[in-house]
Formats: sequence, structure tokens, C-alpha cells
Amino acid sequence: MKSNKERGLVYLTCSIIIIFCSIFHRVLETSNDLSFTFINNQSYLPKNNIFAEAEYINKSTLEIGQWENTRTEKPIWKYLVHSRGSSLNFGFSQFYLPKTATLKFINIETGKTLLALTAKSNKAVKQYWTPIFKHNAIQLTLEVAAHERELVQLELKT
Repeated sequence: MKSNKERGLVYLTCSIIIIFCSIFHRVLETSNDLSFTFINNQSYLPKNNIFAEAEYINKSTLEIGQWENTRTEKPIWKYLVHSRGSSLNFGFSQFYLPKTATLKFINIETGKTLLALTAKSNKAVKQYWTPIFKHNAIQLTLEVAAHERELVQLELKT
């Protein structure tokens, strides 16, 4: 059996919840300011307030970029991407890296590797989206053993 103190706490909690719900309900009923239709109609926003502009590429490593044969047994594929904006991200519709492959996203200005993907990055859906890079020029560099080059599946979609 509950003590009077426990019963009092339960009644107090229920009362607070009921009061909160009734106040929230009144606010929703009387307020016209909670219209969220602006999400669909962004014509009033300045044009420089665009988050992203998709560019559809739909090309594989065989169609874009350039393969370089190196003195080692790992040929290197490079592809340079420039943006008119201040950031980039990449969507791969086909993404599979064999064990010896490393795909790097390198900041052109600093030479710093922003992201390195390996076979551990493979997903069951064979797709991959990178995070947003706050840079307007990035070089994609793929290094893979010559005997596994044919196993690479990279199709840059967006």
C-alpha cells in the first residue's frame, strides 16, 4: 500500500501534466503564428541562403578522373571537384572498396586529408554519402592494388 506521501507525489505529478497539456492545447488553438508552410514556400528567402545545390554526375571511376600508374603496385585515381559555394559533399550510388583500397578526400588548399574510406566503410546497400566538407575544392584520391582495381565500384551520383 502506498503512503500518503507517495500518493501526494503521484497526484501532484498528474496535476502538473494536466495543467501543462491544457495550456499547450490552448496555445495551439489560439495561435496563428505556428504555421509551418514556409518550409514549402521559400520564395521569400534570399538566393544566397541556399543550403545546397545538387549536381547530378552519375559517372564511375572509368568515366571521370584520371588513373595514374605509379612505381608501386598501387595505381592511383584522382578527381578534382570545385564548388561555386563554400562546401561540398558527395553521394555515391555505387560504393564498394576492396581490402587494399583507400579513398581519400583531400583539401586542395592545405593538402590535408579530410576523410579516408577503406573496405571497412562498405555498406550492405553499396551506397555512401560523405559528411559536408566546408571547402570549395576537394580532390578525391583512390589508391588500390593493381590486382584489385577491377573490384572497385565507385559511381559518383551527386
